[in-house]
Amino acid sequence: MKHNDEAMDAGTSANKQGLIKKRLYEFTGLRESDPEYKTAMVMFTARSEGPDVDVITEITGYGRDFVQEIANRMRKSSVWTDKSVHCDDWDHPEKGLTAFALDSLVAKGSFIREYRDGKYRYQKVRKGRHSCRRDRST
Repeated sequence: MKHNDEAMDAGTSANKQGLIKKRLYEFTGLRESDPEYKTAMVMFTARSEGPDVDVITEITGYGRDFVQEIANRMRKSSVWTDKSVHCDDWDHPEKGLTAFALDSLVAKGSFIREYRDGKYRYQKVRKGRHSCRRDRST
């Protein structure tokens, strides 16, 4: 889902960036000096403009490799597809910030999100493993 009503009207990348920064701060309280800021900015840019790595790179000014790494994780966890961003949970009045925080952990590579038993579940990535699937039958 794209939330691009104002951002699309903002015109230039610099104007879009300013609007997205404002929205990000209003939602999270994060400042540019916070360690989580760049990841959150990529996520909010994707929410506004869609999950196109080149567009996100242009608007944020971040390195393409950094943005691509986040995109790969978000797509693997089905938060992003090639054409859309699934972030409707961020709009929930009580759980929105928690949903955003969990998706941020996916973007950073600390957690993965899997669809199981009719709902999404988040699991911490164990160091040294590419997947945190556990066989609980043993």
